[in-house]
Amino acid sequence: GYQFGWKYAYLNQDIDLKDQQTLVLPVNEPVIFELESNDVIHSFWVPAWRMQMNATPGQVNEVSTTPTKIGSFEIICAYLCGVGHTNMNSALPGSIIPKVQVVSKSDFDAWVTQQKAEAAKAAESSSAETTTGSAG
Repeated sequence: GYQFGWKYAYLNQDIDLKDQQTLVLPVNEPVIFELESNDVIHSFWVPAWRMQMNATPGQVNEVSTTPTKIGSFEIICAYLCGVGHTNMNSALPGSIIPKVQVVSKSDFDAWVTQQKAEAAKAAESSSAETTTGSAG
C-alpha cells in the first residue's frame, strides 16, 4: 500500500506491476497476500470475500483466501490514510476504485504471459534508448 493506492507483485510468476489498479487472480486457486505499506497504515478489504488485513509500515502481514467465483470485486482501504483516502474508494471522476478481477485458470495463464511479454518489450525498449542515447 501507498498513499493513495496499491501496487501488486506476483512473486510466483515474477511479475511486478507498478501502475495497475486491477489485481488479477485465478478462480479456485489459494492466494497468500503479503501486505505492507511504505507510508501509513492502510487496510486491504475485499467486502465480497469478508477478508480484511492491515498494511503496516515496516511489517509484512499475511492473509490468505481462495477466490471461488469469477467476477470483479472492489478493494477498499478501510483506514483514513490521509487527505487522498476518499480517492481510493470513490466513484467520483479522477478517483480510483481498485478491483480484484477473478478469471479462469487459462485466462490467468494468458494474462501472465501477456504481462511478461509487455515487461520484456519495455525492458528491450529501455535498453535500446540507453544504447542509442549513449551513442549519440
